[in-house]
Amino acid sequence: NWYCLSKTLAEKRALECAKERGLELVTVCPTFNLGPMLQNSVNASSLFLVKLLR
Repeated sequence: NWYCLSKTLAEKRALECAKERGLELVTVCPTFNLGPMLQNSVNASSLFLVKLLR
């Protein structure tokens, strides 16, 4: 999944940049979000969860 790869690479690069500059960086990766969807269509992440729950 290109979206997941891009998120992972961006996070790694952000951590590298912070380290190079002597900064502390915290990333938050929620494992589960609960609530109504904000979009009309089901995205890949939501579809995976829907299929898993069925």
